[in-house]
Amino acid sequence: MLSNEKKFNHVPSGAIIANHSLLSGALIVEQARFQAAFLVEPKAGVQTDSLVEDLWLTIKQANLQAPGHARITRSMIAIANPDKPFERADKGTVIRKQTAEKFAYRLRRYIRMTTFKAFSMTPL
Repeated sequence: MLSNEKKFNHVPSGAIIANHSLLSGALIVEQARFQAAFLVEPKAGVQTDSLVEDLWLTIKQANLQAPGHARITRSMIAIANPDKPFERADKGTVIRKQTAEKFAYRLRRYIRMTTFKAFSMTPL
């Protein structure tokens, strides 16, 4: 649930984008935020400079099936640092809560920066 009490199912959008060939993982983080943030984990060796642009067509497809308040904007996409991988279960799936907690501070800081400054693609 977003901080404005609007609910949405993040699974369909997250699944569409997480299947992109450049990503190891993707996580939509909405808990206690006014707008959903999207954290992506690039595969090893993927250049992050143009990653959002490379993902944008897939994100637009995911946004088509999402309600307006759940759509992902470019300014709400954060790229995880390759040295700080997502938390995963033994079977390889992303553990949402632990990963969100791991990136919580940097994600809040990143969102604040991009809200008030020009968009930056520095990995978290």
